[in-house]
Amino acid sequence: MEMSNDGIRAFGWNARNQLATLPFLIVILAGSLGTALRAQEIRIKVLDGRNGRPITNECVNVWVGKRTVASMLIPTNKDGIALLHLTDNDTETGVQSHGSACGGSVIIDPVVKYADTLGINSGYYMSCQIHPPDSPRLSFSVKKVLQSGDSTTNVCGKVEASPKPGELVYFVRPRTWWERMKQRD
Repeated sequence: MEMSNDGIRAFGWNARNQLATLPFLIVILAGSLGTALRAQEIRIKVLDGRNGRPITNECVNVWVGKRTVASMLIPTNKDGIALLHLTDNDTETGVQSHGSACGGSVIIDPVVKYADTLGINSGYYMSCQIHPPDSPRLSFSVKKVLQSGDSTTNVCGKVEASPKPGELVYFVRPRTWWERMKQRD
């Protein structure tokens, strides 16, 4: 069955309507791209692997990218979350020191350039994930963290995590007396 131009006009669809919807479609498309270009937030949730309680008012060392030599010392909030923002826009990046805590100069809400990997460790706590002793930090895929979330394994207890997109759950435990003494050396 063929439909003539008259049939199309009967439904009110003509060249004038097509042109009228074009700006609307452009706005929708630009809006969806805008969210992809803005800074994205990563929430590093630091939990005690023995009981699942948040580690509050402490700090985690964070590296973005494999080539980064120096880490950022980011404090956790009352919910045990350290915030990090990633962007592709150089003009949006910014890392400012906001006082000292955890034995160093802390950075609150840093905005840094995207990279493929994210590294973390904690000076005062031990990771509940077994990793090689010569590896000072655990490394994660930024893409995976943003898309589906990620978590360290937890050999310190039976607590499990279900991370949300944009969330990295980091299980830790307090250092033992002996581990603290060895760390001073």
